[in-house]
Amino acid sequence: MKLNNKLLIALLFFLTAIFLYTQFTGNKKGNFKKDLFVTDTSKITSVTIYSDENSGKPLTLNRKDNGWEMTNDSIGTTAANPATVSSMLAIFNQLSVKRVAAAGKDKWKEYQVNENAHRVVAKQGNKTVLDFYIGKFNIGQPQGGGISEGNFNPNQNQQRPVLTTYVRPHNDDKVYAIPGMISASFSNDPKTYQPKSLEGSQILTPDTIIRQQNISTE
Repeated sequence: MKLNNKLLIALLFFLTAIFLYTQFTGNKKGNFKKDLFVTDTSKITSVTIYSDENSGKPLTLNRKDNGWEMTNDSIGTTAANPATVSSMLAIFNQLSVKRVAAAGKDKWKEYQVNENAHRVVAKQGNKTVLDFYIGKFNIGQPQGGGISEGNFNPNQNQQRPVLTTYVRPHNDDKVYAIPGMISASFSNDPKTYQPKSLEGSQILTPDTIIRQQNISTE
């Protein structure tokens, strides 16, 4: 009886050691949260989109009682198309991590997720709920390979290529691979969010208003 108890205790310690190893080792595969970027988008009050260091100025979208407004240094503050903003917010809940692409800063440049990369910050009031950099985009071959001449079937749907975007959460050294191409969904161009009634027209800014007044008086 005492021998059986000793074996059970030894087995318990062995299983505990395996559990601790699989939970805390940094070398195991799949050591990440697939829902790392998921949040309650209905509670998001603002989204700020920073471009990379070579293109454009930051754009902030603010939720108001009667809709959304957009603000940046070029246009001041003006209305934003709520449908376009809603489509952008929906992308947040589609950011499912499929793997860790890199674990250290030495890979940031390769995946284009350094401190000067395209950045998205979402807040609920004063609380930041999402903050990540959008980096390199990759188009890969579909799994299963291409279609050879011998087994070509004109009625068979072509396999779509595998689209992957690399992202890095702020204050995180890891680079994550997520499905899809998301950079276009987080544009910092004000024209992207123009109300439909203004589509195709120029966004009014203090400078454009002055120029239009001068033209009308000539």
